[in-house]
Amino acid sequence: MASAQPVASNRSELYATLLAAYKAMKDTYSATRPNIIIALTDGGDSDTSDVRREQFKQDVQKLADPTKPIRVVIIGISVAGG
Repeated sequence: MASAQPVASNRSELYATLLAAYKAMKDTYSATRPNIIIALTDGGDSDTSDVRREQFKQDVQKLADPTKPIRVVIIGISVAGG
């Protein structure tokens, strides 16, 4: 996080980001800790097609493991006047 820098762009890779976060959380899963992904976003994915959304769902379902529950919380943020 310390090296993260905002970049001006009209692209939003929400699906790819959530999928990468899910993979990382699964790889570092700990049964003794909360395993939660919290995503702050100002919008959805730039590719709003049904095909892209369905592919994302299928990719997450393939990764899902009932013995390693991972919660995902998505918080939408709107910047007034921006």
